[in-house]
Amino acid sequence: MSAFPSPLDSGHMPHDHHQSDELGQAVVALVQRAAELSLEDAQRAITAAHDHAMRLRAAEDRIRQLEEEVKQLESRAVRAESWLETIKKEVKEKLIGANRSISP
Repeated sequence: MSAFPSPLDSGHMPHDHHQSDELGQAVVALVQRAAELSLEDAQRAITAAHDHAMRLRAAEDRIRQLEEEVKQLESRAVRAESWLETIKKEVKEKLIGANRSISP
C-alpha cells in the first residue's frame, strides 16, 4: 500500500478516469523529456570538458617545448657573450696593445 491512498482504495471512483490517465501520462512524458534534456546537457558538458582537457594538454606540451627552446637560446646567448668578451680581450691585447708598442 502506498503512502497516498488511491481513490480505488477508498471505494470512490474518479468521475473521469480517462482524464486522470491522460494527466498521468502527460506528467510521465514531461519527466521523461526532462530526463532526456538533462542527459543531453550532461553529454554536451562532458564533450566540452574533454575538448578543453585536450586543448589544455596541447597547450601544456607547447609550453614545455617553448621552455626548452628558451633554455637553448639562453645557453647560446651566454656562449655568444663569452665569445664576445674573448674577442674584445684579444682585440685590446693584440691590436690596440700592438699599436701602442709601435707608436713613438
